Amino acid sequence: MVRARQIFDVMPRLQFDDTAVRRGRLLVLDLDHTLVDISSPRFDITDSTTYLRPNVRRFLRIVSVGYDIAFWSLSSAESVQRKLAMLPLTELGIRPVFALDRSYAICYAFTPDKTSPEAKNPPFDVRRCLAKPLGYLSVHLPYRQRDIIHIDDNGLCTQLSGDNVVLIRPWRFCQHQSGGLHFGYRVSSGVGDADLLHLADYLNGIKNSADLRANHSVWMKKYSIRHSPVQLFWPEV
Repeated sequence: MVRARQIFDVMPRLQFDDTAVRRGRLLVLDLDHTLVDISSPRFDITDSTTYLRPNVRRFLRIVSVGYDIAFWSLSSAESVQRKLAMLPLTELGIRPVFALDRSYAICYAFTPDKTSPEAKNPPFDVRRCLAKPLGYLSVHLPYRQRDIIHIDDNGLCTQLSGDNVVLIRPWRFCQHQSGGLHFGYRVSSGVGDADLLHLADYLNGIKNSADLRANHSVWMKKYSIRHSPVQLFWPEV
């Protein structure tokens, strides 16, 4: 913990809206492939709502009742603001506690498990990715670690988030990736996706838990979501 605190001390100072701190529980949401997808070659800025994940408005409306809302993306600062503008935050009366970009992530080095599929393709000694350390938030914000939960589609960037993570299937506006895999998970695509509705129900059910740190890896089974995880390692840096 001492070493982690030293790292947090040299990270950029966290700017947040203290007037948005109201409920004592913080929901940290990823953007790309969790709530939006502008990676499609067919992206049209004049019709940006098309690239919102299905049911995102209803999801945000439900979870904002029990949680303070924040965003953390591995995109650039400019791109984060562009994507936030696509979301119906003003319409829903949501004031984010913060919106962090990739400059607040840290480079995380790890050695893949030798029993994983990646081990069959050496060298598999060290991999690097960008991670979002939730401990950084509890140091600078009025939330305890047990009161923070992180939603993301990329398991690699949650490696430093402890048990505060709920992974969701990546979503794409249209399926243009060969094999349908993204960060090791089967991709959901198109307007038939209902994962956010199930996730909203799950988060609503645990919002009064004494401690949000738990094994959330089984939440998809509760709703019979076919997530088809494949443990691949996708370097991001």
